Amino acid sequence: MYYPFCIKKRMYIYNAKKEVDKMAMTDAQKRADQKYRLTHNVITKTIAYKKADIAEGQRLVAYLDSTGQSANSYIKALIKADLDSKGIPYPDNTDNI
Repeated sequence: MYYPFCIKKRMYIYNAKKEVDKMAMTDAQKRADQKYRLTHNVITKTIAYKKADIAEGQRLVAYLDSTGQSANSYIKALIKADLDSKGIPYPDNTDNI
């Protein structure tokens, strides 16, 4: 079984043998990504699972597969719940994003 997800602008595919196949982004893909983020006011952050935490990454992928959730919606919900529980207010001005 394969578990694809994007980490640090590279697509990693974890197969059943826990081997990793890497597909690097082309320069055109990098430029398109940069242009999209600039023109659509998108904030992006990445998550990296290194060799020591691969089991956590695979656990996340298995959970997302079983629930049908996207990684983006799941992580956003976790962050919102955490910030709300800590009482972190929303910024007054979001024009500079």
